[in-house]
Amino acid sequence: MENSKKCINCNQYFGTDQEKCSNCKLPLTPISNDLAQGEMIGEKYEIDSLVGDGGMSKVYRASHKLMKREVAIKMLHAGLVGQTSTLTRFKKEAEASSRLNHTNIVTTFDFGLTPDGRPYLVMDYLEGRSFSELLQEERLIAPERCLKLFIQLCAGLEHAHAKGIVHRDIKPSNIYLVQDEKGNEIVKLLDFGIAKRVSESKHNGNGKEESNEESNEVTLTEAGTVFGSPLYMSPEQVRGESVDFRSDIYSLSCLLYQSLTGTPIYDGEDAMDCMYQHVNDEPEPFNHRCSTADIPDSLQSIVFKGLDKDPENRIQSMEDYRVLLEAELLKLEQSENAPADSENPDKPDNQEESEVSESQPQEDESENSTVEDTQTKVFGRLFERIKSVDPLSYLVPLGVVLLLALVTQFTDTKLYSGEGSEANRPTLKKKKTQEKREEKNEKIKDKKNNSASSDDDSDNVDKRGPLQIPEPQKSSTKLEVDGLLEKGKASFRDGDYGEAQNRFIEALELAKEEGANSLHYLESASWIGKTLLKRKKYRLAAGYLEWSAEKFETRYGTGSRFAKEARTDLAACRQALALKN
Repeated sequence: MENSKKCINCNQYFGTDQEKCSNCKLPLTPISNDLAQGEMIGEKYEIDSLVGDGGMSKVYRASHKLMKREVAIKMLHAGLVGQTSTLTRFKKEAEASSRLNHTNIVTTFDFGLTPDGRPYLVMDYLEGRSFSELLQEERLIAPERCLKLFIQLCAGLEHAHAKGIVHRDIKPSNIYLVQDEKGNEIVKLLDFGIAKRVSESKHNGNGKEESNEESNEVTLTEAGTVFGSPLYMSPEQVRGESVDFRSDIYSLSCLLYQSLTGTPIYDGEDAMDCMYQHVNDEPEPFNHRCSTADIPDSLQSIVFKGLDKDPENRIQSMEDYRVLLEAELLKLEQSENAPADSENPDKPDNQEESEVSESQPQEDESENSTVEDTQTKVFGRLFERIKSVDPLSYLVPLGVVLLLALVTQFTDTKLYSGEGSEANRPTLKKKKTQEKREEKNEKIKDKKNNSASSDDDSDNVDKRGPLQIPEPQKSSTKLEVDGLLEKGKASFRDGDYGEAQNRFIEALELAKEEGANSLHYLESASWIGKTLLKRKKYRLAAGYLEWSAEKFETRYGTGSRFAKEARTDLAACRQALALKN
């Protein structure tokens, strides 16, 4: 590959004379392939070919000179060697990878520097395909297969989290699929380039101070800096806030959503729109995205639990996530095996089998016997059973029955003269009828007495009814403002941002009568800012949002819902301006 430049966001290549990407307007990264085939690295690794090229580094296929083992060498771009933060982050990746030893994480076993000062990592070379290639070929993955893959991903991330490492960049291109000796799919998690170390005590809220090494990591990823891929970023990543293990849970849920439905969770027009949706929009149900996919409702509940905007309401650990997915996989496997079990019902108990075998002769029945043969066998068994019965055993009970019949026929003796006998039934009916009549007469008398007493006291009853307290009536101006705000919000939800902006401006003008600090006035200004942000008029939007955020904080406090929403939109607006410039 000749010298060129590459956009790290859309992975497009450009000439060396171009400074910014023509698609997303981001600065381009210089790309050059200055390692030739056969070149030696670290005096023991011989370069074979270039197999991957990213925004920060390249990956070469190489072989160990003495061990004849294939390896992958990840090397920092020459143009980034002079950047201290990039070098430090590459070193952090080496340290993070060296601490991890798990089946579902690629193994890193060497780190070094080239003679010209470029750092490199030596990892296992994987024969297979990336998860992004799988999604491109198959679009969506069957639930059972998907669960098997993501259970492995959870296991790998669970190991990383146990070591205090947050990946922060979970996406299809950072996941690789290989096959073991038995042909089973094995997941390998790659690229801990923007991983962050988080102390367990900090995550659990114990308040323990971090070491100097950990505090140095914080300076590399201070609040306000956005890392990750827009399609899979957690809301706290978008805001530039401090993240913990639950950020990986959100990103993994985004990827699981895409794998099951065949479409990304949010499909904004650009990266900025996508990040805005991660913060503000709720995901659509599975059946809205893919009506043909047979996805259990219980699995959707698990994924949506991992996609909660608030980290406190999400699944709290990768271990919990893995256990939930394993239980869901077990249910799917049992439902698939259920028809086979119904075709082969359970046999009778051994005791019943032994009783049948004692009373009936055992006969061999072939599956291809005709209906006539079956009938012959049934009648044959019945005849054998009749022959085995002793006729004398029926004489005694038969004689007793005949004797009782003769006694009742020629005498007035009743075999049973209880209350429910035929002789007493007419008397019982008369008693019940008489009781019902008496109850009816008593009810009539009670009604007459009550009506008489009510007539006597009618003059003393207050017929005005309960005291009616009138509700406070809203002024016509407030009602008009409420109506305009509702119309504007409806247009905003429908995507008609021009109409929404007009309604919000009308509401703002009317709300002036209530005062510049009234809730209606502040809410109208905030919605105008939201609408301008959706229309990509970022500078105007920033003005409205910053003013409304300050007013909300003054009136309701920094922790109020209004203030938080305004600050979130303002952060998204400033990020868009930074990307645009």
